[in-house]
Amino acid sequence: MRCTPEILLMTFSTLTDSHLSFISQVRKNFPEIHVILTGMSVEAEELLSAVEHGAFGFLSSDACARDFEAAFKQALSGETPIMSEIAGGLLFHALMQLNGVDRDPELALSAREYEVLQRMAHGMSNKEIAADLKIQLGTVKAHVSNVLRKLGAADRTQAVVKAIREGLVEL
Repeated sequence: MRCTPEILLMTFSTLTDSHLSFISQVRKNFPEIHVILTGMSVEAEELLSAVEHGAFGFLSSDACARDFEAAFKQALSGETPIMSEIAGGLLFHALMQLNGVDRDPELALSAREYEVLQRMAHGMSNKEIAADLKIQLGTVKAHVSNVLRKLGAADRTQAVVKAIREGLVEL
């Protein structure tokens, strides 16, 4: 008697083309298997590519056992388990594709920059953003600078207005 697992937990340090090919092969040959990725970090664009190849979700490898248990249950019920830390960036990239926004990859916001932009749109100060995201004030300032540069905005207000016009954030 042959037993087929329901979940494949795939760990990586850097998501490569061979990983994506492996995911595709698993899903092609065993469509009943739910592939969940785990690693230290992943960019939203990489995760989108992994999902396109058949992955069901992503968890940081430092997530607690409860998070893994919840992710397994989500995958088995047809949901896509994705940690909130990267969900914003994933949504940002999906919205850019839906809106036909074709940005230079060098100008694409990271998941964390997108999270900062969302909070800017809700009127949060740098200090409030730092507290909310549990990161250093200097890190927030660096992310704000990157957001302004990447969106071609002169200030926070202009960045938020551009983001709203492009459908990247909602109020």
